[in-house]
Amino acid sequence: MAVPLGIELSWSQAECRPGDVVELRASGIFDELTTYELRLPQHEALHLVAHQRQPVHYKGGVYRQNAVWILQPLNAGLIELENIRVILKQGDFETERFRGVPPLRVSAYSLSEDTDAPEPLPEPEVSQVAGRSAWFWLVLAIPPVIWLLVRYRKRPAPESKCVRSISLEGICSVLVEGGLPIHDIEHVLTNERQSLTPEQRTALERAIYSPSTDPAALYAELVEERGS
Repeated sequence: MAVPLGIELSWSQAECRPGDVVELRASGIFDELTTYELRLPQHEALHLVAHQRQPVHYKGGVYRQNAVWILQPLNAGLIELENIRVILKQGDFETERFRGVPPLRVSAYSLSEDTDAPEPLPEPEVSQVAGRSAWFWLVLAIPPVIWLLVRYRKRPAPESKCVRSISLEGICSVLVEGGLPIHDIEHVLTNERQSLTPEQRTALERAIYSPSTDPAALYAELVEERGS
């Protein structure tokens, strides 16, 4: 069996945040017609979104084949994928080996990024003139007032007049009205208490990453799976 000229494994980025979508890329170059298959070990902090593998093509005197795994980190920390199983096939011959990939660093969100509170105002310098001090405090008070007015005007309107829970039933009620509650769908997918069938989970994940999702079609698919 031909010896591969190289199989390279790499991340699309070396660092990300929980919930980001990253790619694990594999590139194989062989001197003879050879295909390969990678089997990733299960990792509790990684969620597999999709897998894409391109057919073998001949270019520059060698055979090339690329594959991409779309993954979503769930927790902060250092993700290490070792003992990735590589199966090489050439005709009726098959061989197996194990490879690793550089660790992926998943950084947690800082408290400053999660809060919506404005930064504290700097302490004013003491002025000896009372009139000048009053104008100074007036100028400092204007930006927070403008910030509050702009924030109030930009506050999004509620999706519905009635209060609804973030659940599969709540998502279906919005889909019936022609809406697509992406935030609610992400919440349901990451909620371990939410009971979903594999087909419902696949349909919701496809709705998040698809550029065009029909709410009516998604609703029909979810209701069909719930009734079956």
